[in-house]
Amino acid sequence: MIRLIDLLNSDSDGKLIWHLIVEFRQDVLGLFISVIDVSFEVALREIRRVSGVLQEGFHIWNDYDAIAYWAIDIIKSRKNENDEINIEAANYRNMWHQMLEGLE
Repeated sequence: MIRLIDLLNSDSDGKLIWHLIVEFRQDVLGLFISVIDVSFEVALREIRRVSGVLQEGFHIWNDYDAIAYWAIDIIKSRKNENDEINIEAANYRNMWHQMLEGLE
C-alpha cells in the first residue's frame, strides 16, 4: 500500500489513477479504499485529479463508463459515507448521467 501511495505521490501529471481505473476498475476499487484508510488526503487528491483528467479533454465512452461505475462502487463500498471523497464520486456519477441524457 505504501508503494502505491508513493507512486501516486510521484505522478506529476495526475493521470496514473485515471489509467489504473480505466484498465483495472474493480481491482483498483479495493486498493483505493485501502488508500482512503491509510491516507485520506492522498485519496482525496487523487479523486480530484480524476476530475481534472475528465474535464481536460475528450475520452472514449468506455473510459467515462469505467470512471462513473468506479465512482458508484466507491459510494456503495463506503456505505454512503458523507465526506469529500464520496461527494467527488457523486459528482462523477452525476456528470455521467448528464452526458447520457444529452444523447437522448
